[in-house]
Amino acid sequence: PASKGGSLRISNAANAFHRLQACLPKFILRELQRPLPRDILETGQGQGVVGDLMKLSRAEELIKLRARHNAYPIFSFDPDGQLECRYMRHWIETGHQKAQLPCGPLLKIAMDCLDAALDKEQVFCGQLKEGEMAFVNNLVFAHARDAFTDEGTAHPRHMVRAWIQLKGADKLAAKREPPRWH
Repeated sequence: PASKGGSLRISNAANAFHRLQACLPKFILRELQRPLPRDILETGQGQGVVGDLMKLSRAEELIKLRARHNAYPIFSFDPDGQLECRYMRHWIETGHQKAQLPCGPLLKIAMDCLDAALDKEQVFCGQLKEGEMAFVNNLVFAHARDAFTDEGTAHPRHMVRAWIQLKGADKLAAKREPPRWH
C-alpha cells in the first residue's frame, strides 16, 4: 500500500446517469450522450510506433485527425438496450486539445454534474491492502484512485491492469435481470 493517499473510489455510473436524467435539461444531458473526442493512448510505454512511422504518428495534423476520429459518448446503449459508460474526464479534455476543438461550456457543465452525481453514487472508497485486487466492470461502474506517494516504502506499489473478456459473458448478460434503480 502507498505510504500516503491512493484510495480507490468506485461509483455506480448507471445510477449516476439515471440521477442526471431525472434532473438535467435534455440539452445538457445530450452532451454526455454525443461522441466526444478522446485522447489517443498507445502501447509501448507511450512510444506507439517506432522509426519513420513515429514521426508520422506524432505529426500535429495527424494527431488532430486521430483524436477527432477517436470519439465516442460517455453514456450509450448497447444493441440490447443496456446502458454503458466510458468516462475519464482527463482523456476527454486532452482529446479536445489534441483535436483542436473547444471543450464547450455545456460539456463542462455536464461533466461537472456527472462528477457530482458519481460522488453521490459512490459504493466504495478505501485503500486496498497488500495482495488485494479490485475487479470493476468499466461499463457500469466508474473508478478512480486518489494521488499517492510511496515515500519510505520498502516495496513501492505495483499496479497491473488486466482487461478480462469472459467467454460467454454476452450470453450471461442477456439472461440477467434489468437493474433496479432506487
